Amino acid sequence: MSKIHDLIKTEMNNYLSNKFTFFSFCLIVLVVILHSLNVEFKSCDNLICSFQYLLSHKLAQIAVPLFFFISGYLFFLKKDNEKKGDFSFFITSIKKRFKTIMLPFVLWCVFWFLFMYFLQQLPLIKKYFSEPIYLMTFRDKVLNLFYYPLNYPFWFLRELLVLQILTPLLFLGIKYLKIIFVFLLFILAIFFGNIIAIYNFNILGSIPLLFFSLGAFFSLNKVNIMFKPKKINAFMLVVFWIAFNLMSIYAEKYSLPDKTIIRVGKIFKDFFGCVAVWYLYDLYNRDYQWKNYSFYNYSFFIFAFHGIPTLILVRISTIICKENPYYLFLAYVLIFVSVIVTSVFVGKIINNLLPKAYKILTGSR
Repeated sequence: MSKIHDLIKTEMNNYLSNKFTFFSFCLIVLVVILHSLNVEFKSCDNLICSFQYLLSHKLAQIAVPLFFFISGYLFFLKKDNEKKGDFSFFITSIKKRFKTIMLPFVLWCVFWFLFMYFLQQLPLIKKYFSEPIYLMTFRDKVLNLFYYPLNYPFWFLRELLVLQILTPLLFLGIKYLKIIFVFLLFILAIFFGNIIAIYNFNILGSIPLLFFSLGAFFSLNKVNIMFKPKKINAFMLVVFWIAFNLMSIYAEKYSLPDKTIIRVGKIFKDFFGCVAVWYLYDLYNRDYQWKNYSFYNYSFFIFAFHGIPTLILVRISTIICKENPYYLFLAYVLIFVSVIVTSVFVGKIINNLLPKAYKILTGSR
C-alpha cells in the first residue's frame, strides 16, 4: 500500500512540475503581451483598440497574481519534509532565494540602467527622452536603479524578496489562524493598496501579499490543486472571469467614485482568472496532453530581457503608426512575438557561449 501511495505521489509531483514549467513560460508570454500595449484607454474609440486594451491590461494581468501564488506555494512545498526546525528552514530557504533572485535582480538592474544611460546620450535618440538619466540627481539615479528599476518588470522580484523575508510571519499566521489569516489579508487588500511603506516608498502591495499567502496556505495545508475538470465548470469560470474584466473596464471608463467596489472587483477578477486558466490546463491535458518544450526553460531570461526592448519598440510603434488603430494593433502583435523570439534567441546564444554567466543571470534556472 505504501508503494502505491508513493507512486501516486510521484505521479502528482511530476504532473505539477510539468504544469509549473508550462505556466512559467505562458505567464511570461502574458507579461510580454501586457507590456506591449501601445494605445491609451482614454483614446480608445474603436473595437480593435478596446480589444487590445482588454487583452493586455485586463486578461493578461492574471500573470502577476498567479506568479505570486505559485511562488508562495513553491516556497513552502518542502516545509513538512524538512528535518530541521522551522527557523532553520527559513534561514536556508531565504539564503537560497538571495542567490536565485537577489543576485539576478542586481545584475539585470545595473545592466539595463547602464544601457539606457549611454543610449540616452546618443545625438539621434536623446531628443525622445524628456527626463534622461544622466540629468537626474544622484538620489533619483539610485531610485531608478533599484526601487523604480528601469527594467520595470523587476518590481515583481523586489516585492517577492520582501515577501520571502516575511515568510516566518506568514507561516505563523497560517499555522495558527489558518484560512482566517488569508481572509484578513483579503479584507486588507480591499481597503489598502499597500501594506508596508517607508517614507512614502511602497515596499509591499496588498495584492502580492494576498496571493503569495494564498499559495502558502495551499502548500502548507497540502490542499489538492489538481482538478478533475468538467466542461461546464470551466465555462462558468471563464464567464465570471470575462464578466469581471468587462466590469473593470466599465468602472475605469466611467471613473466610478467607489474605490472599494473597484478593488473588490479587481481581486475577484484576478482570482477567477487564476482559477480559470489553472482549471483549463487540467481540462485540456485530460484529453490532449500539454507538451513542455525546451524553450520553456528560457522563461526567466525572457522576463529579465524583454522590458527595455519592448518599451523601445512600443515607443517606435506609436511614432510610426500614430493614431491608426489597425497599424497599431499589427505593431502590437509584432512587438510581443518578436520580443519573445529574440529573447529566446539571445538567451540560447549566451547559454551556449557563456554558460556560467547565463547561470548567474538566471539564478541557476
